[in-house]
Amino acid sequence: MSSSAERNDQGADQRILDGMSTAPAAKVQAHSYGGSGHHGVPESPETILACCSGLTESPNLIDGLLSGLNIGVMIVDRSDLVSYVNQQLAALLHTTPDALVGLPLTATFPLASETCQVNSQCCIDCTVDQRDAAFVVRLATPDRDECCLQIFPKTVYDAEGSYIGCLATVSDFTTHCKTLLALRESQELYRAHYEESPLPYQSLDEDGRLLELNPAWTELLGFDRDEVIGRSFADLVTSESAKLFPERFQTFLQAGRVHEACFEVVCKDGSTRHVSVNGRIGTDPDGSFLRTHCILHDVTARLQAERRLRESEARYRGVVDDQTELICRLDSERVITFVNDVMCEVVHRDRSELMGADLAAMSSDGCLSHVQDMIERLADESVAVCESQMTLPSGEMRWHQWNGHAIRDEQGRIHEYQFVGSDITNRKLAELELQRRERHMSGLAEGLQSLMHSAEPVDFDSFLAAIGSASRASRAYYFKRHDDGQGRILVSQIAEWCAAGINPEIDNPMLQNLPVLPEFARWERELSAGNVLNGSISDFGEVEQAFLAVQDVKSILIIPILIDAVAVGFIGFDDCISEQRWEPAEVSFLTAAAGGLGQALKRSRVEQALRESEQESQQLAASRQRLLREVDHRTKNNLASLDALIDLIKHRASSPEQFAQSLRDRLQVMATVHRMLAGSGWESTSFRTLADTIASQFEDEAGSDHRIFMSGEPMAVVPRQATALAMILHELLTNSHRHGVLMPEVEGRVHISWEIIDQCDTLATVRFEYREGGSTMKSLPMTDDESSGSGLHLIEGFSKYEMNGTYEGRFVPNEGFSCTIEARLDIT
Repeated sequence: MSSSAERNDQGADQRILDGMSTAPAAKVQAHSYGGSGHHGVPESPETILACCSGLTESPNLIDGLLSGLNIGVMIVDRSDLVSYVNQQLAALLHTTPDALVGLPLTATFPLASETCQVNSQCCIDCTVDQRDAAFVVRLATPDRDECCLQIFPKTVYDAEGSYIGCLATVSDFTTHCKTLLALRESQELYRAHYEESPLPYQSLDEDGRLLELNPAWTELLGFDRDEVIGRSFADLVTSESAKLFPERFQTFLQAGRVHEACFEVVCKDGSTRHVSVNGRIGTDPDGSFLRTHCILHDVTARLQAERRLRESEARYRGVVDDQTELICRLDSERVITFVNDVMCEVVHRDRSELMGADLAAMSSDGCLSHVQDMIERLADESVAVCESQMTLPSGEMRWHQWNGHAIRDEQGRIHEYQFVGSDITNRKLAELELQRRERHMSGLAEGLQSLMHSAEPVDFDSFLAAIGSASRASRAYYFKRHDDGQGRILVSQIAEWCAAGINPEIDNPMLQNLPVLPEFARWERELSAGNVLNGSISDFGEVEQAFLAVQDVKSILIIPILIDAVAVGFIGFDDCISEQRWEPAEVSFLTAAAGGLGQALKRSRVEQALRESEQESQQLAASRQRLLREVDHRTKNNLASLDALIDLIKHRASSPEQFAQSLRDRLQVMATVHRMLAGSGWESTSFRTLADTIASQFEDEAGSDHRIFMSGEPMAVVPRQATALAMILHELLTNSHRHGVLMPEVEGRVHISWEIIDQCDTLATVRFEYREGGSTMKSLPMTDDESSGSGLHLIEGFSKYEMNGTYEGRFVPNEGFSCTIEARLDIT
């Protein structure tokens, strides 16, 4: 380099330094870009302009100084003509530096359309009074839709203060402008939301004082903005909320967020509102606190509704818990979501145990099993109804009628079940009582009908079957009360009915001819007085319990059978399943049945007495007829016999006196038989009594007793044959008295015997033996040659014609007369 050039460079440097030292302060809007440029030259427009302001006349030095920097530089001379443009600026304008040098400043940016929207104060005109103000221009280029350039102008003055030109830096501001534009649009949108938001907004500083709020906030509390900005939020709430604010605000600052913090604020007009605060902490890039951002939700209406809902729920729960209905709700998965207190009591579960429980688990032990069944039905039905029976902790039995509803959504899917159980115990008890009465009345009617229509004897089996099944007893029976003929009272089981599976006791010998033991004296006393015995086996004495336990009896009911207030027996009912006392209604029913049985037994007795009386009357009438026929027959026979006797005696008597005596003796025998038959009612008479009466007459005449001996079994003979036997006996004894052993001067005896050798009903073949014995006698057999013969004819006639028999007589020397008669007699 020549010395003149070096001098020129040194002069230029001096001018730059002079210009920098003498240049007035630039009127530039500062924009910091940060960092440093090439060769240690800062990249900020201010420092670049300060460095290059003295080089406006030395473009080569500016190029060297700014080489490597991504920033455009241009110099305008005092005539406002472009004197220098670097490569970076030419590239931004899509041209060359030479094409721009010499152009007026206004022609440098021919495509500039309008001021950039980022800064409405920027313009494209470089008037003198604006040349030190930064501005941005927007222009369109052939290959770009839009380009924004930021221009920093710097006027340059010489030492005398005269204007010598303008130095400007130009940078591509397109991206920055778009970012600023988007930011401005976002701010405008935020401002619109902030101003027009229906939700109240507030911002607090670190001490809880209001920094910002939106119109919705002022509308909610009624204050103007200026009245509350700077005031503590605690000043705008009630005293109760003010006590809570410091702790909650510190928690907010520490956590960085707040959710559903409720306060009661005081409005300007003195009214209060409940607000729920949700917000977060705003911080700077270093994380330091800047302010809070909070949204206030007016929850006054909600809290009032919740309060009313709680009150309503409390009233509802009071109504639900105080009523007797059982209420249970389940979700679609059959999980219990609600039960009332009555439901818990009935199913023996705590509410905590039921809530959230699966219905299947609660139904496994029988609890709520009816609900499980109803749910199955509700799959196809909108309403299901059933009845259930439950036992309360007190042991009381209760019945409920359940109404189940399936609640469905719009698609018809079940999302909830509700079941309401109404206590129907009184109705059920009334129905059961009615059914029991109907069963009792039906059983009583059937039992009494069997008694009324039964032939003799009384149909105890049908009666006990009807009454026993109607009473639901295990066993029903009838015992008869009687005596043993010696004054002792006995009872015997006559009939029995047993339910299925119950062992019968009808063949138990212990229950036949059972005497009244001292341990059962109470039974005899109570039953004789017409009282019943009712109770479980534990109510009886030890001996009674042992006696009943053998028969598997756990409870017993004994009801006396009375006829005319006299106990004739009892009916009993056993329960072999459980211990109980028969209820009064059932005792009344069975007592009525016992009364019916007593009437049937009384009727049976009356009917039996009537039958016996009728039979006796018939027998009496028959006897009377027989008597009349017998009297007629006997009269005729007697008259015929008398006629025959008279005729027989008349021809054989030696004198009238003998005739009269013989006739008188035979008439006397007939009279004796007549008296005896009359004494017996003309039915029959004892042969022994008849024989003793006839023989007594001859013993008196013989002057010695006990000469006539008799032997034979008891036997009664009818009137017709009694006369024949009496006449035969009289003829034999008369012969012994006149001609044999009964003569006074002879000491002999007569043996009379009889035996039944064959019998069919009342018709018998009887053999009579008459035998004399004693000293040597001179008497002869009764023949027509040796005797008068009238006695023999009588004996043979009576034997053959009156008794359908035979006669055989004989005489044994030194013994006397004897005979055998076999006769067919009507005996009793």
